[in-house]
Amino acid sequence: MLLETMGVTMRFGGLTAVNDVTLGIEKGSICGLIGPNGAGKTTLFNILSGVYKPTGGKILFEGEDITGLLPFKVNIKGISRTYQTIHLFGNMTVLENVLIGMHPRMKTGFWQACFRTQKQRDEEKESIARAEDLLDFVNLREKKDQISSSLSYGEQRLLEIVRAMASSPKIILLDEPAAGMNSREKMDLNDTIKKIRDRSMTVLLVDHDMGLVMKATDYIFVLSFGKKIAEGSPSEVKNNPDVIAAYLGDDDL
Repeated sequence: MLLETMGVTMRFGGLTAVNDVTLGIEKGSICGLIGPNGAGKTTLFNILSGVYKPTGGKILFEGEDITGLLPFKVNIKGISRTYQTIHLFGNMTVLENVLIGMHPRMKTGFWQACFRTQKQRDEEKESIARAEDLLDFVNLREKKDQISSSLSYGEQRLLEIVRAMASSPKIILLDEPAAGMNSREKMDLNDTIKKIRDRSMTVLLVDHDMGLVMKATDYIFVLSFGKKIAEGSPSEVKNNPDVIAAYLGDDDL
């Protein structure tokens, strides 16, 4: 198992946002995490990425307990993420945004950068080549020198995904990647998610677009009021009466 939560709980005062959630994500899978607004999905993402330290339970990554690690240490371990709202550096170029995502994997130090040593120049050249390859992955290479805020909303979403990929994670957490996208962009996103797995990255996806989730994922976990109420294949989840009652409804089937 690549990533596991064991009885994870998150309380904010008297509010329990995540309640005793246990789940396991297999290496090489594309998993979905769904549920109504307020179900605890983003809170769980914040726990997995180190933004929050859970008040109970633990997180295992490749069998190692990473509960409570700071976000940058979680990223170094191999977990990367995107956010519901776009978090790009709007005044920096498309290429620069991707290069920032590579920073945790950089090996040259402060003095090597100051004196522009051969090692630093070689690493910079390799990083730019890899960033351009990632931009090719989402058809943004031709816009690498544009300011990121000048991109369309859908392109900014793709750029944020690429920046998350830039640190070479073993698993990438995608939080509402289809938000604000049109139908065509969502179709392309489905293909992109599957191609991410082809690059040896596992995916955990949160999205309210059930068409996307059902097409893109192998396995789905369902939260409601902070608790896991179901899990299984897309067809199993789609026909689960508890999920229908809590979230999907007959109209979404």
